[in-house]
Amino acid sequence: MDSPTTGLGSTAAYLDDIIVTGKTIEEHNSGLEAVFRVQDFGFRLRLENCSLLYTEIRYLGFIIDAEGRRPDPTRIEAIQEMPIPEDVSELRAFLGLVNFYGTFVRELHNLQATLDALIK
Repeated sequence: MDSPTTGLGSTAAYLDDIIVTGKTIEEHNSGLEAVFRVQDFGFRLRLENCSLLYTEIRYLGFIIDAEGRRPDPTRIEAIQEMPIPEDVSELRAFLGLVNFYGTFVRELHNLQATLDALIK
């Protein structure tokens, strides 16, 4: 679904999910109108699957609101409660989850250097 929304500044798409953002209701509505136009190109939208005018959403492991994007606390809690990895496969899975939120962890590459060395 990315190509029909390309160039629409207030939208993001992942697979068949599209989110529309806006700093004002006018900006948001303009984005909605643009997304609804994808129907002109043969795409089908189901209004019954639409959630409109939320001030906060959970999307792809993040919470998105007027402040921006931040990790979903339930996902962080799941990482914190993971058992200690016992083999390389489990360590890779753990590091994958941690790296998903890497932009939110200052100096992550330094913090995980020892763990990275274990999988080489």
